[in-house]
Amino acid sequence: MNKFIIFILLISFNLAAQDAVKIYKPKEIKFGEKFSLKLEVENIPGENLEISTTPLSDSDFGFLNIKKEKNGAEIYLIPFNVGISTFPALEIYLKDKNASVKSYPISLEIKPLYNPSEKDEIKDIVQNFSFLLWLKILIALLIILLLYFLYKKLSKTKKENLEIQSEKPDFRTPYQKAMDAISNLASIDYLSRGMFKEYYSEISDILREYLSGEYDIKAVKMTTNDIIKKMKNISDINSAIKIRDLLDICDMVKFAKYIPKEQKANDDLSLLKEIVEYLEKLSQDKKRKEEEERIKAMEEKK
Repeated sequence: MNKFIIFILLISFNLAAQDAVKIYKPKEIKFGEKFSLKLEVENIPGENLEISTTPLSDSDFGFLNIKKEKNGAEIYLIPFNVGISTFPALEIYLKDKNASVKSYPISLEIKPLYNPSEKDEIKDIVQNFSFLLWLKILIALLIILLLYFLYKKLSKTKKENLEIQSEKPDFRTPYQKAMDAISNLASIDYLSRGMFKEYYSEISDILREYLSGEYDIKAVKMTTNDIIKKMKNISDINSAIKIRDLLDICDMVKFAKYIPKEQKANDDLSLLKEIVEYLEKLSQDKKRKEEEERIKAMEEKK
């Protein structure tokens, strides 16, 4: 009798097409927040299903776990992207692997975790200066000229310092370079001068250069999405979320002319330091473990 029931399940599963797989998605999905997709296969209880999560390793989603239910299974995930992301097709097997069916890929809208409040202003590229008095226009122009000369002076000083440093070999580790750059950035008064774009450009450059030097990835030329795909396989989910959050803020300031509050800017510099220190610990722990394994292997050969 049991063999007959299994035989009937196998026949129904093999005859089922992708239309037999139903995926139910939640009303809202936010970046970095845990969510689940409910999956049902027609006439197959969840306890008889085995779901391959291999396609998720190269997607915008981090796999957490699977909970099997009477009518199917519930897959728990964390999104690493903002906007429209494709949830890949999954291979679904019966426990004995004698039958399988594949789900359709589906599009999911991932909303940003952080939305600027009404008090936080995102400035348009073109601003309307109608009804301004000539005096206000003159004052604005003078302030712009002053900021321009200050920027040129700071850029020249920075360039001269880099030229001086390039004259002798730099034996600092990527971690030492990042920490020196963070200290230098904290000493330059960008924020009170309204130079938020320059400030966040420095933050982005420091993080990207550290990842390039310590983890041997081309983070300087990579997009934020590509960096996160690399880092979620190197570090843990929490650090990948923090990296994504920080780089997103940097991009908003540089390209959308978003101006955060000064306290938020200071907190983001502290977050940069926290991320670099944590990633350095992960890297050193990995190197120490590899060295111990190498020494152990050499001793076993003797």
